[in-house]
Amino acid sequence: MPMTAAKTKKVGLAALLSLVLPGLGQLYVGDRRKGVGLIVVTIVLGLILIALDLGFTLIIYWIYSVVDAYQTAKRYNTYLLRNGRPPW
Repeated sequence: MPMTAAKTKKVGLAALLSLVLPGLGQLYVGDRRKGVGLIVVTIVLGLILIALDLGFTLIIYWIYSVVDAYQTAKRYNTYLLRNGRPPW
């Protein structure tokens, strides 16, 4: 097994951070592109949906972000442990 200075990420913490704000969990894992993208989409989508009085549909997007942060952290950890370096 390769040695690495990078540490595995806590999948629960990644999910919790994305529960606070979609994209934060992805940023925690190190996937900056996805994290920033989700934050921008959350703000824009949130403003549009609230303006259209469809704010409740934002919950579906929010849940997607939490699940994706969890899965991204799992993929990160698997890659790190197999290859000895972070995937990004």
